[in-house]
Amino acid sequence: AEEVGESEPFSFEKLSPVLGFYRASDFDAALETSRRLVAFGGSGHTSVLYTDPSSRDRITKFHDVMTAGRILINMPASQGAIGDVFN
Repeated sequence: AEEVGESEPFSFEKLSPVLGFYRASDFDAALETSRRLVAFGGSGHTSVLYTDPSSRDRITKFHDVMTAGRILINMPASQGAIGDVFN
């Protein structure tokens, strides 16, 4: 997917085995796309970051930017955050 919004079906929440896939030029661009997706889909759900645990700067930045109710690091989240197993 390349856009975030009404014209891009993959930017909506999907309750199915289909995932949206976005490419970004760097971490900051990926973070901005993620922020826009959460804002478009409705703040208050889940955001997850997969990164090297030693990347504290990325983890902190992700935490500071995301407005989701649950912010997960290196945990399964593609199917509703699987909260009954890991949270």
